[in-house]
Amino acid sequence: MTRRSAPLVVVQCDAFDPALTARWMDEGALPTLAGLRARGAQGALAGRERVAELGMAMSMYSGVSRIRHGYYDYRQLRPGTYDLYPAAPIDASVLPFWATLTGSTVVTIDAGEMTPVPGLAGIQLANWTAHQSSTRVVPPCTVPPATVAAVRRAFGPAPRISEFQLDSRPEDDRAILDSLLDRVRRKGALVRQYVTKDVDLVVVGFFEAHTAGHRFWKYHRGRADGGDLANALRTVYSTVDREIGALLSHLRTDANVVVASLFGMRDEYPTEGLMESFCRQLGYQASPNGRRSGVDPRPGSDSFVSRVANVVPGSVRTAISRRLPTEFQERRLTETFRTSTDWTRTLAFSIPSLYSGHIRVNVRGREPQGVVEAGTEYRELIDRLETDLRAIEDPVTSAPAIRAVHRTADLFGEALPELLPDLFVEWEGSTHFRRHVVHPRGELRQDPPAYFRDSFHTLEGFLIASGPDIGARGVVPAIDVLDIAPTFLSLLQRKAASWMTGSVAHAILNGSAG
Repeated sequence: MTRRSAPLVVVQCDAFDPALTARWMDEGALPTLAGLRARGAQGALAGRERVAELGMAMSMYSGVSRIRHGYYDYRQLRPGTYDLYPAAPIDASVLPFWATLTGSTVVTIDAGEMTPVPGLAGIQLANWTAHQSSTRVVPPCTVPPATVAAVRRAFGPAPRISEFQLDSRPEDDRAILDSLLDRVRRKGALVRQYVTKDVDLVVVGFFEAHTAGHRFWKYHRGRADGGDLANALRTVYSTVDREIGALLSHLRTDANVVVASLFGMRDEYPTEGLMESFCRQLGYQASPNGRRSGVDPRPGSDSFVSRVANVVPGSVRTAISRRLPTEFQERRLTETFRTSTDWTRTLAFSIPSLYSGHIRVNVRGREPQGVVEAGTEYRELIDRLETDLRAIEDPVTSAPAIRAVHRTADLFGEALPELLPDLFVEWEGSTHFRRHVVHPRGELRQDPPAYFRDSFHTLEGFLIASGPDIGARGVVPAIDVLDIAPTFLSLLQRKAASWMTGSVAHAILNGSAG
C-alpha cells in the first residue's frame, strides 16, 4: 500500500451533549473543537441506528447495522428463549473499519464497543477506561497482548469510576471530579506515548463526560447546591478538549481529524416499571393464574427469595436491593422475568430496561410459547401497541409521556426481527420521577428502582471534521451513522468493506451531496 499523505485521527467524545458543546465552543471553553469547526464542517447524526444509545458506536465503527450485530442494551433477551442475559459488545461478531488496513500503522485506544483486531501494525487497547455496564465488565485487552502490562506499568491502574451514587454529597462528587480529570489527562498522555509521526490511523475514546454527565447532572441543572460543582461538567469537557489539542500538536499538521459524539444528555428518571405496568395492565402480558407477579406458578418451584419478595412492600424491596451485589440482583431479575408471566396467554412483553422501552411481540415460531401469528396479526398488534403507547399521559404535565415509538420491522426492513425488540420506545424527558402515568384504560404505576438516577441520553449526536481532505465548510446535512465507516476508509484511500451497508458521505469530503 502507498503510504497515506495525511493520517486520520478519530476522537469519540462520549456523551458530549450537542447543545452544551455548541454553547461552550461559542464561549471559548472548547478552543480545540471550536478551531476544528471553524476550519471544517459540522453535522448532526441521522439514520435508523439512532433508536438506542448502546450499539451506535459499534454501528459507526463497523458500518454494520444493529439489525445484524444485535447490540442494543446492557440487558437483552436471548433469542429463542425467555431468558435475560447481561449483554456486552464482545458478543457481536463484527469488525471495525480498521480491520481492512493491512500495511498501515494503527493506534486505537478505547474505541467504544470495539475489540482489537489481530494482524495490524501498531497497538490496539480496548476497555481501559471505556464506559461499561456494572452487570458485565469486560477486562482490558490489547493487540499485541503485552501492551496491557506496559500500560499499567507506565500509568498505573484505571479503576472504574461510578456514575451513580445514591444521595451523594458535594464532597463525594468533588473527589469523583478530581478522579475523572486525572483519568482524562492520563488517557491523553497514554495516547501520545503510542502515537508517532508516521501513524496512519489514531482512534481514541474519552468516556469521562459520560460518567460526569450522570454524576454532576443535578449540579448542572441546579437541583443540588454544590457550589463550584455547577461547572463540573463544563470542566470535564474543557479538559478533554485540551487533551485533544495536545494530541493534534503531537501529530503532523496535515491530519484529517474527526470528532464525534453519538448522543447527548437530558433530564430523565427511570421508567422500567412503567413499561412492565403498561404491558400487564393493558392485557398484553399475562400473569400466572391466581398468583402475584414475580412468583413461579409451578408446584414446588417457589424459592425463599420469591416468597419473601412478594410480601415485602416495594419501597422496602428497593432499599434492600440497593445493598445487594449487582450479580445477585441480575439473577433475581432474570428469574422473576422468566417465571412471572403466563407465556401461553401473552401477546407482547416488556424487556426490562431502565429508561428506554423495549417491547417484544410473543410470536409463534420465534418465541418458545408464541401465540401471535407473523404477518397480518403481528402488524395489527404493533398498530395497537403504538396507539396505546401514544395515549399515555403524564398527570404532572398533562402532556404525552411518550416521545417516539420506533417500529423495528419498518426501520430495518426485516419483517420479523430476530435479535432486536419489535418496538423501541422513547419516553419524554422529565424533571420528576413518574410514580404513575395515566392511560384511558387505567393507571400505570412503578416504584423507584435501586438504580435511581436523574439523567439519561438524548439520541442526538454530532460530528466535526477538518483537514486537507475535508472539502465542506460550515454546517452540512445530517450524516447517517452507517455512512461514517465508509467515509473513514475513503479518507484513508480505501474502499468500503464488503460488510458495510452505508456509503461515503460526499457532503463532508467534497462540500456537496455529489
